[in-house]
Amino acid sequence: MLMNGWLAGALILAVTFSALSNAPAGAELSAQSTLQPDRVVAIYFHRTQRCPTCRLVERTIGEVLKRHFAQEFETGQLQWASIDFQDPRNVQFARAYQVTMPELVLVLVRKNKVAEWQPLPRVFSLLAKPQELEQYVRDGVSDYLRKITSMQK
Repeated sequence: MLMNGWLAGALILAVTFSALSNAPAGAELSAQSTLQPDRVVAIYFHRTQRCPTCRLVERTIGEVLKRHFAQEFETGQLQWASIDFQDPRNVQFARAYQVTMPELVLVLVRKNKVAEWQPLPRVFSLLAKPQELEQYVRDGVSDYLRKITSMQK
């Protein structure tokens, strides 16, 4: 999905400053040395009231990202954030990314602007199949990271 405009950019800017501080427990990621103008942002949108399953999905995604994309975090090619989409301060972002329930959204940023984004809606349904969930998240993030690599050639 494509999206332009200040709203998408505002969220990416907010994520830029808060990605690591919002990382879920157990998914602490090392500080990025340099923020890249071309990067992937993985955003887990959650409700204000959170059930154990929602927390588990977030923690699992964070662990997958940490385990498989540590180098991309170090170089600033990948960012991770968790955002309460019901918080009045974030409602406009939920609308912009069409979030109506907890889900993972991947955002491709080119030259510090949102180029495209896509939800990964199956993270909840795959929770009972950890290997499939891991592969699903890895594939989505890897696809977007490949787009960055191809842009830089």
